Amino acid sequence: MKSNSKSNTPLSAIGLGYAALLVFCWAAYNVAAKDGMDGAFRAQDISTLRFGVAGALLMPLAVTRYSRFWNGIGVWRILVLAGLSGPIFGILVVGGFAYAPLSHGMLFAPSAAMAVGTALSIVFDGHRVSGQRIVGMLTMLAGLFLLVGFEFETAGPKLLLGEAMFLAGGSMWGTFSFLLGRWKLDALATTCVVGTMSGALSIPIYLLTWGGSLPPVAPSEIAFQAFMQGIVGGGVAVFAMVKSTEHLGVAQVALLPIFSPAVAMVLSAVFVGTVPSMGEIAGALIVTLGLAIALRG
Repeated sequence: MKSNSKSNTPLSAIGLGYAALLVFCWAAYNVAAKDGMDGAFRAQDISTLRFGVAGALLMPLAVTRYSRFWNGIGVWRILVLAGLSGPIFGILVVGGFAYAPLSHGMLFAPSAAMAVGTALSIVFDGHRVSGQRIVGMLTMLAGLFLLVGFEFETAGPKLLLGEAMFLAGGSMWGTFSFLLGRWKLDALATTCVVGTMSGALSIPIYLLTWGGSLPPVAPSEIAFQAFMQGIVGGGVAVFAMVKSTEHLGVAQVALLPIFSPAVAMVLSAVFVGTVPSMGEIAGALIVTLGLAIALRG
């Protein structure tokens, strides 16, 4: 099913607004997730709050206004998109924060998403990799190795587990993003339907696997995570990404992960009090430079 959005200039004001909202949402819900993981929350708690709350909020639209969309897109596509951007993705990227710093999650996952998106465009769209993109990806890889090197001595082998989880989650998101652009799906309908399916999948998994028992924390902490993960992360961010793609195009939106690590570090320093080390800053700058070069190539 094709999107019926109108064509827009690459840097339209509406598109930039959605892009800014998307970057802020990415940063904000990741900072909240890391803060929750540093406390009493587990990855499955945060992931279930994200997709369960978002699914419940989106369900009324998904089964009424967009009921025809289910047949138009096909159940198999809905399951694919929900599988790539749903509970498993959430557990991977949030779970990585138990072993690695916030900056690593904000850099490894987007790097993997970009690499997988590039590979898929080569295989399925016949795109060629330019020399500039190769240089950018090598620069990005150097920055990632630098990040690991600075933290490995204190964090130990568990750091690598966190990085692997970020890379796996980022690869899933890269595939999800690629399919959104390739299938040209309606923004709000996709957000509602896929969000509802993700919520429907997350609750049974949580109940069957972890007993459905939230951590013993104040109700306000659970409400905060439900808002940040379910509304900001599970709803607004996905919608903003699809709308940004409609107004700016895939190429412009692909550049947005460059900005999210810096925004996340600022939010974390201001609201959580976590100041990144010089090593994290150096590695982040190199990875960001590599992403910028690669995505412009």
